[in-house]
Amino acid sequence: MEAIALNTQQKHLSLSYHDERKNMLKKSYNYASDMDLEAYSAATSSLHYHDHYEILIYLGNQCQYIVNDVEYTLYNGDIIIIPPTIPHLMLSEEGINNSRYILMVPQNLLDQFAMVNEPLHEDILNFYDEPGHYRLDQESLDNTLSYLGKILDYADYAVEDSEFVTAYHLYQSLMKIFHAKKIPSMAGNYKDDKHFSHIIYYIDQHFRESDLQLERITQEFDISPYYLSKLFRKEMNQNFHEYLIEKRANYAAQLINNINTNKLSLQDVSNASGFGDYSTFYRSFKKVYNTSPKKYAQQHTQTVL
Repeated sequence: MEAIALNTQQKHLSLSYHDERKNMLKKSYNYASDMDLEAYSAATSSLHYHDHYEILIYLGNQCQYIVNDVEYTLYNGDIIIIPPTIPHLMLSEEGINNSRYILMVPQNLLDQFAMVNEPLHEDILNFYDEPGHYRLDQESLDNTLSYLGKILDYADYAVEDSEFVTAYHLYQSLMKIFHAKKIPSMAGNYKDDKHFSHIIYYIDQHFRESDLQLERITQEFDISPYYLSKLFRKEMNQNFHEYLIEKRANYAAQLINNINTNKLSLQDVSNASGFGDYSTFYRSFKKVYNTSPKKYAQQHTQTVL
């Protein structure tokens, strides 16, 4: 377990990275924390609550999380928001990877962060005041983990007057999470449930494969095309094909934004994004971004293709 803490207005802002495979504890750059792995595990092994906000970013394989009597199934990259005084408990099989970031944010600091973005002040507070299960797109998740990693990096070095930098990276992380997409609150296990959250997780993991189509999803989860279409309309307000095209186009845009580094051709981008052929890629990308892949690349990378 790795942990750092920032003393902010006599209240602790803690950011912890837990990996049960590592029996270690880092010192914070403010003081040596007396947090003990065994004591922490014992304190959180039953339903408990805190007087601060707890935001968990799960990086393990799979676990169940109980928040206020609602059970959530978490996969790698999922986010759980737990407001103050809400009982919660993580359940996971012994021996599996259940690494996670835990952000423990006091009310006064969240208020300050919300005030920085005045037009969204109330929306931000309302967002964090409700327990919820969320998922970021891959780029936003990578950015968030990068911000949190930088906070831990500062804990590695006795950096003086680093409160501003830490607060900045935490603010960026909280704003990324604020824009995350909420996952329907349905409990269960992937192996014996057909819940929509598991279907979305499956799509998010396989959308880059060109053979991922409606028929494959219905066979994987043993449901009818009609039922799947109905679920998508109800939960996502769009159909399966719209969701899949959007996922692939957004991923393609990420690749194009870094085309000067990754040296991919637009055909390579099409293949890597799961479109299968360039004509489908062209039509789909233009539908989502209202411009062609080539023009998008020229506008965002100053690259002549």
